[in-house]
Amino acid sequence: MTTTNMGLTENGFVTKRLIDIQEDLAEALSSAFGEVDTAADSVFGQVIGVLSKPLADLWEQLENVYFSQYPDTADTVSLDYTVALTGITREPATYSQGIIGLKGNDGTVVPALTQIAQDTTNILFQTKADTTVTLTDVLKAIIKVDAVVEGQTYSLTVNGKIASYVAILHDTPKLIAEGLVAYINNIAHDISSVVTALMTDSAAFTLTAKSSVVTVVVTSANLSWWTPANIIALDKGAISAPTGTLIKIVNAVSGLDEAYNFDDIDEDSGIGRNVESDDALRLRRLASLKVAGAGSVEAIRAKILADVAEVSACIVLENATDIYDAINLMDAHSIKIIVAGGASLDIGKMIWQVKAGGIKVMGGAGAITVTFLDSQVNMQTIYFFRPTTKYAYVDVVVNESDPLRIPLDFAAQIQEKILEWGQQFTIGQEIIYQQLFGIIYQVPGILKVTTKIALMDDDSTPPGSGDWKTDNIEMPDATSYPEFTLSRITVA
Repeated sequence: MTTTNMGLTENGFVTKRLIDIQEDLAEALSSAFGEVDTAADSVFGQVIGVLSKPLADLWEQLENVYFSQYPDTADTVSLDYTVALTGITREPATYSQGIIGLKGNDGTVVPALTQIAQDTTNILFQTKADTTVTLTDVLKAIIKVDAVVEGQTYSLTVNGKIASYVAILHDTPKLIAEGLVAYINNIAHDISSVVTALMTDSAAFTLTAKSSVVTVVVTSANLSWWTPANIIALDKGAISAPTGTLIKIVNAVSGLDEAYNFDDIDEDSGIGRNVESDDALRLRRLASLKVAGAGSVEAIRAKILADVAEVSACIVLENATDIYDAINLMDAHSIKIIVAGGASLDIGKMIWQVKAGGIKVMGGAGAITVTFLDSQVNMQTIYFFRPTTKYAYVDVVVNESDPLRIPLDFAAQIQEKILEWGQQFTIGQEIIYQQLFGIIYQVPGILKVTTKIALMDDDSTPPGSGDWKTDNIEMPDATSYPEFTLSRITVA
């Protein structure tokens, strides 16, 4: 290849290779000094070797600069600058947040920024505001069942009204808590008029006053009282905290005895978000480019994805024919919108803004109905659907690895990469089995793996032997949505 075909050409940027640079230098020296020895071990050959390497590095940097201008080839900060030309910015990392229970003396003030660590990982969370431990008059409290004693009455009073449950054989703390919740929320007992009881992820429940402060008195020895406090992780990212792991009080507070998180901080609750990956940012940019055609199917989908907070997936089905679509249950000349995540009112308003005039938005059985006043003070009603969640399971076995290259946390790295891949699926999208191998082999030192996937209707029962697949998995219908979480990705 001649040097005239290198650099910026009609075919893009062509990099001059090291061998080409060395040949050019040898030719230049021969032109300047006549026939000279340019063998590698000669003086001129050594000069060529010294000069050619930095020139090759310079050419590589020129190539990097060229490709940094395009979204498909730019990465990290260069990609940020590139997508900014179309008004897109990378979604930043966020903090994990949740609620923790505090146990201590009545009136104890737990200051904001009091740190609580996980018992095994020592990952730190901290309280968001000053919290006063209150044992009687409250707006919110957590009641925990500490132990089971058959025949014992577990009771508490709310504004003088008694809620009770008698433990029977084979009861568990969780069953007792559920019994008290059922009693409190029963309209016939008249306690539900002032408080709402809601189970946590453990053997405890939260009491929330419906209007003003209520007086709560625990009258059973095996029920304990905890004051809820809002907490936030010290570091950004997808930091989880399973139930019962936030128990180590780092900053001692006089009068504060214990801390305990009664709910998981996970993918289904208040877990934070890692900084948006390059691949996810590229996909979001492509979706945003379709917004310009407002009123089209692609534009409606792109606008909902780009401008409605917390929306994770969206599809828009269209029946452009003059007859009823019996498969998707759609009238002639109508659209049907399925959205995962996001606030219903925000979604409804966005659909109204971008849909074409005169086009029917399908409702029907299972639809979410949103009503609001438009800019002309007319009442509008918009319908959309939530996807049918299908629960994805992935099982990976690392059969062979390079002990010198494989990281100690290879299992966690594989889980994170599969999760990131899985979270890019949209509604109705087929799971491509072979893609898993490309994802897994991104972790260094992995030489050979076997893997299988399963898609379940619920996450209460793990997949059986007949549920696992080593092939592509199609969604059962256009409205199904595969949900991936770390807890359902196993690596051995």
